[in-house]
Amino acid sequence: MNFNDLSPRGIERLGELSTELRHTRGYRLRLAGGLRSMGDSVRTQRVTIEAESSDSSALMGRHLMVWLATDNPTARTRSTWMRHNGDLYSLVGPRRREWLRLGTEIWIERRTQTQGDSLTLGSFDFVDLKPYLRSLPGRRVQLERASTLRSDREFLSAALRDKAVTLKPSLSVSYTSPKLTSTLTATYIDYRLRDTAFARVGLVDQRALQSLLQLGYIAPSRFWQANVFYEVSTERIARRQLVYVKVNPGLGQYDWIDYNNNGVEDLNAFELSPNPLTADYLRVLSPPAELIPTVRAVLCTNLRFDLSRLIADGSGWLRHVLHHLSTQTNFRLDQRRSTPTDELQSYLVQFGTLARADSTLLSAIASF
Repeated sequence: MNFNDLSPRGIERLGELSTELRHTRGYRLRLAGGLRSMGDSVRTQRVTIEAESSDSSALMGRHLMVWLATDNPTARTRSTWMRHNGDLYSLVGPRRREWLRLGTEIWIERRTQTQGDSLTLGSFDFVDLKPYLRSLPGRRVQLERASTLRSDREFLSAALRDKAVTLKPSLSVSYTSPKLTSTLTATYIDYRLRDTAFARVGLVDQRALQSLLQLGYIAPSRFWQANVFYEVSTERIARRQLVYVKVNPGLGQYDWIDYNNNGVEDLNAFELSPNPLTADYLRVLSPPAELIPTVRAVLCTNLRFDLSRLIADGSGWLRHVLHHLSTQTNFRLDQRRSTPTDELQSYLVQFGTLARADSTLLSAIASF
């Protein structure tokens, strides 16, 4: 803070009001509002509404709505943001012996930024709904069948446009015991653009299948424990082409230098211009004309040893030292391949590819 700043200072005003209502059957409603202003230039308003129900004979769950608005009359700008988050469900099964939960997770968000009467960059909204059927917590075997539907809109090219629709059906099975935990999840993703304006900036339709396996084990003596994470996904990725586009002198960043005098604009014939006033080429990624089928496999492992478990009893110096020691080892291998086949090896990480050439390998990252 600069205490020598003698410029006029605005008066900051803060105000907040909240109230909460409860019912004996398990209903709760909370209302809150706030106002903050800084002089006559900036004013922010906030409204929060939260509703919750734990009445098993009716609709259960929680829903939260938050609304914020900031006005700056001096700059003629206004920003609003609203979010809905909730999980509403009913129990399925004989009364007091229910074993399934049928519900919908809700996520709705909208943000608008205006300059005068016009929307500006940064405005967006989306609706994300996830109907599901899952078993109740507390059981060793957990099942979930869900399907997420999401619709996005985003500001682009001077308008708020319908961007994409995403459908994600999924199935998950998990098992939990004192020593072993495991989860297997399969998800299909169908992402479809709704406005060609987004295709012109490089976005494409995507379809992908993802499967995820998570395992955790704790040894009986708790001397060691391990976690394994294995993910496989199949998708079609865009092969984008790097091109140089000619523009008016002074509007570009590159110059074309015909080194071999063949009149062909080769990619290696462009260089950053030493004179910005004469630069007449821009480097851009052209919209993808080809989608490559790929398989991605990711393996992550975590191994932890607790040395204090080696000596269960005693109070000697060795136990005192080991009590403060533990080791942890992490390993990650991420591989992406093109031209997948129906063979099982296409969906398995292959450690040998780190040491030998493989024409189908697009990328491989190993960390230890």
